[in-house]
Amino acid sequence: MIEFLIDKYSLKKLTLFNLIYRNSSLQNTYLAEELDISPRSVNRYIHALNDEITNLYDLDEFFQFDGLTYYKIDPKFSNQDALDIFYLLKLHYLKTSLSFNLIVKLGTEERTNFENLTTELSISSSYLLRIIKSTSTHLEKFGFEIEIDKFNKVFFHGNEKKIRAFLFSFLTDSFQTIEWPFKNISRFEIHKMRLDGYDIPQNEFDDARIDFLIALISIRVSNKRFVTNSDSYISGIVSSLAEEENSNSLHVLTKFLDGNKNLPAEVKYYNFMVAIFISNTISSTKQQQIGKQLYNNDHELIVFCKGLIQEIETTKDIRLDLTNKYIELYKYTLFYTLILDFELDLGLLLTLTFPTPNYNLKIKNTEMDRVENLYNDYLIQVKVSPTLKNILENEAYLKFAYSITYNFWQSFNKPSLHIYIQVLLDFTAKDYIKKRISSLFNPENITFTQKISNAELIISDTLEKSQSLPVFFIYDLQSRLEWDKLTDYIQELLLDKLFEQE
Repeated sequence: MIEFLIDKYSLKKLTLFNLIYRNSSLQNTYLAEELDISPRSVNRYIHALNDEITNLYDLDEFFQFDGLTYYKIDPKFSNQDALDIFYLLKLHYLKTSLSFNLIVKLGTEERTNFENLTTELSISSSYLLRIIKSTSTHLEKFGFEIEIDKFNKVFFHGNEKKIRAFLFSFLTDSFQTIEWPFKNISRFEIHKMRLDGYDIPQNEFDDARIDFLIALISIRVSNKRFVTNSDSYISGIVSSLAEEENSNSLHVLTKFLDGNKNLPAEVKYYNFMVAIFISNTISSTKQQQIGKQLYNNDHELIVFCKGLIQEIETTKDIRLDLTNKYIELYKYTLFYTLILDFELDLGLLLTLTFPTPNYNLKIKNTEMDRVENLYNDYLIQVKVSPTLKNILENEAYLKFAYSITYNFWQSFNKPSLHIYIQVLLDFTAKDYIKKRISSLFNPENITFTQKISNAELIISDTLEKSQSLPVFFIYDLQSRLEWDKLTDYIQELLLDKLFEQE
């Protein structure tokens, strides 16, 4: 979708920015290959980005030369600073698109007058009709389109659930926390609609996403655009996911729908969308609570998810306690209910973001092969209705099912590092080092060995130049700097071993 809204030149500049941001320093030949341009063009793009960032945000030489042919971001900018500039620049490029401005206008104000649109977008009526037609064509795959009624009002028409899913993903990724795109409702008003007892988001972005969702719902329901109830096949599951004790109501829904027959469905889908799209705001306690309710449900989808969890436990030779089983069941059930209820290709939603998240969709390694084989074998043997079978075997959804199963599978990997302590100058230091490391790291990850031949790391107070193994030389047991370096080194070795397993 973003390729339709941003010109190729600007998109390549954003891609270049993102590559350098994620890799600290990159050579121009690598960047040229990734962008399918010449190394000389990479240099031009860097200069163009620097000029734009200087003109727009008064920041000089944001990108710097690292040697003769490498580029990096000026070290004085933190990762968050660089990310902020990236999203500011992306929004700047998006705003040059008439289609982007049209979608934002219709998504944040609803039923806009055609003549007003020509004025606001500064284009002729005939050109606006062309923009509406081309934009609508791109929106059709999301399950809705742009229409003009007999009163000359322009609006989105189609599946309401898909419209909301699209607008939420599109607006939050485009505007982040940079701007508030809703002109007819303030964030202050939104905050008054949030009730006490809400799970407080842990970061500014999730907090903003909740405000976006509430603003979006208020616009839709005030214009009598309501969601429909779930298909009877999954209505019980959706209801369980949004039981009264698990959910939050909204003043905005009561304001527009007090006594209206649509109120229960709207409250349910508000909570359902929060659980799907802003999952970080749902506490693990609440996820466990919902999972426990689902665990005792005999719906075939629940039975399928429980069986898959059991299959992974058996194959990995582990046993989850009930608390973790409830949480994993909650995650799996939420995923499949999203598919069954929205009937939306999840891959399409990823096209609304840039950079596009991976979510393990491109992983090709032996562990992913094992996950896919386990999942496919389970699909063959499990007995479910044709309705569910068609969903489970749909290739558009299968890659996402592999992804969440891979995450679950890999979460049990426990790298183990064998450490040999060789301390000669202080006979009490060996025990001190062991106890301190044990207090900082999980004992499942660290093993102290009595044989140097079994070691993968040696901690010593004497330099062992003859050793081919990694040696960390520690000379001051009370030095915070030395312990910082040691713990970082152990963590690095554990991460190396963890990714060796993948």
